[in-house]
Amino acid sequence: MSKKILWLRKEEKPGEWRVALTPEGVSGLVRAGIEVMVEKFDHRIFSDLEYERAGARLTEESWPQAPKEAIILGLKELNQDQFPIGHRMIYFSHTFKGQHGASNVLERYAKGGGKIFDLEFLTNERGTRVAAFGYWAGYVGAALALMGYAHFKRHTIPFPALDHFGDKEALIGLLRSQIEGAPPKTMVMGALGRCGRGAIDLLKAVCADLPISAWDKPEYDASDKPISAIIDHDIFINAVYLREKIPPMIDHGLLSLNQRLSIISDVSCDPNSDNNPIRVYDRVTSLNSPFIKVSRSGKDVYLQAIDHLPTILPKEASEEFGRDLYPHLLALLTNDSLPPVWQKGLDCYTKALAGYGLPTLA
Repeated sequence: MSKKILWLRKEEKPGEWRVALTPEGVSGLVRAGIEVMVEKFDHRIFSDLEYERAGARLTEESWPQAPKEAIILGLKELNQDQFPIGHRMIYFSHTFKGQHGASNVLERYAKGGGKIFDLEFLTNERGTRVAAFGYWAGYVGAALALMGYAHFKRHTIPFPALDHFGDKEALIGLLRSQIEGAPPKTMVMGALGRCGRGAIDLLKAVCADLPISAWDKPEYDASDKPISAIIDHDIFINAVYLREKIPPMIDHGLLSLNQRLSIISDVSCDPNSDNNPIRVYDRVTSLNSPFIKVSRSGKDVYLQAIDHLPTILPKEASEEFGRDLYPHLLALLTNDSLPPVWQKGLDCYTKALAGYGLPTLA
């Protein structure tokens, strides 16, 4: 049997510093007899030299030139090219939930005979995701909400472009210096989930006295929609993982009554899906332009919807994600048959193809 190859591609999404595989993970895979190829790249939180010292082979080539038997590992979506894809790809493809443009991406795989193992759909026997960035998405989403609150309290100019932080202590230190006077009253929707816990941990780390309304499914179910309690707060953080369409939490009708709310941080960030319950915007924001104004009259309300928030804290986020994903990568690369976690992921891909009437290949 030929040696298994895992190919770590560089990220094509601007501003992405995270990785799905750390140098520590590379070292473990190499010890298990796996050949690990790493595309040279100077915008990762870990350097090329760190990967090389861990046993990886560095390459100037891009993943389309990789051997067909190589499994390609990344995080975020690919550029909008048209060539057919014949590789097995592991990443967040954003194509399994009816997102805009999903059919075009899936068609490339159907034509090329490739496969997607979407990281969002790798689940264990309990249906829980085996690796996720949710905690750090919530953590950074709450941080950005506080940063936006402090900025727009003082300025009318656009919020400046964001860069990543070396660690969470540097982020917390900045936030403490920005929050002056009475801390903003904040609502976290989805407070009991991984994402919500991250948001609350950040808020408490910055200011122990910051007033937090922690809402989850019971409070959501018991409230009229849209939820008028949202506009009784300075900040609203949506940390709900959406599985299906739900009644809107907030819409322009509710915003027209607003006298207090100034920041919405939509950590869930699903504007291109019919499931979006934050019905006041229809596009993601970016690291270069983090906030958009969503109020049409009355008090100004600004919203952030960056779809890769944890890249702002790439070290902690990558270390946790890589640690959780590693045993499953090891199982995939050292077994002749497909382990259950990966088979379930493949089944989700096949279902997505069928949803668009696209053929599946053995």
